[in-house]
Amino acid sequence: MISTLKKAQNLTWNAKVKGYTLAHLAADKGDTELFQLMESKGLKTSSFFDSKYEKWSPLHLAAYHGNHQIVKKLLLLPKITLNARTDERATPLILAAYKSRDNVLKVFLDYKENPQGRKKLQVGAKDIADKKAIDYYQGNDQQIKRFLGSKTPLKTIKTKKTTTSQTVLPPSSTHTQDVPEVVTENPSTENGKHTLLKNTTKRITNFQLFIILVGCVFFVTIMSLSVKRRRF
Repeated sequence: MISTLKKAQNLTWNAKVKGYTLAHLAADKGDTELFQLMESKGLKTSSFFDSKYEKWSPLHLAAYHGNHQIVKKLLLLPKITLNARTDERATPLILAAYKSRDNVLKVFLDYKENPQGRKKLQVGAKDIADKKAIDYYQGNDQQIKRFLGSKTPLKTIKTKKTTTSQTVLPPSSTHTQDVPEVVTENPSTENGKHTLLKNTTKRITNFQLFIILVGCVFFVTIMSLSVKRRRF
């Protein structure tokens, strides 16, 4: 694809389709060569690399898919929207934590420790489910846990499992094979469902037995009355 783009003539490199750009494609696929090619064409403005497609910027996609090299390049842009929100109010940092992308989280960690006058990274930002990045992270890197705000002492940190009703998904047209792991459901809820079904089955069975008994009593009563009438 890169060779084809290099040979292309009269190509509108900064074209946008509903906000979707080549930068989204590079971020989604982790294609650093395509990213460099766009930069060589003069596409170095934050407005282009910050374009939103269904509220997802290239930085969101790169963080979600774990493409840390693209994340590094995007963070170098002076006016990049670092804490942009998706429809679920997830920031790039939250998405990286949601997928436990240690390589991307370490890039954000380095960015925060060496700001050099750059924008402030909102580590404690919350999404639509009122959860922070630390609430989603399930990795074992203690440095990352401390960076995300874990209040548990480092020596006793354990992998944190969370349950959420929100499933974060990238925009459909850029989402191909990478399906986010569904957050583990509460086993007690599942057991509760099974118990409810069993109880319902028992109630139905008892009701059927009751109907049968009533029918039998009614039948015996009718037969008794019929025998008495015949005698008279």
